[in-house]
Amino acid sequence: MTLFVEVDGTPAAGLQEKLGNVVREETKLRAAIVFVGVGELANDGKVIEDSRSYE
Repeated sequence: MTLFVEVDGTPAAGLQEKLGNVVREETKLRAAIVFVGVGELANDGKVIEDSRSYE
C-alpha cells in the first residue's frame, strides 16, 4: 500500500518511519509513505474506510 501525505515544506526527520509504523500498527498492513506538496493530491471526494473488525 502507498500512503501519500501532503506536507507544507520539509517533513520532520523520522516522520516517514513513524507514519509507516503507525499505519502498520493500526491496519496490519505495511505502507510506503510518499510526501507531496500541499494541493498536489486530487480532491476527488473518494474516502476509503477500513471497516474490518478484529474482534
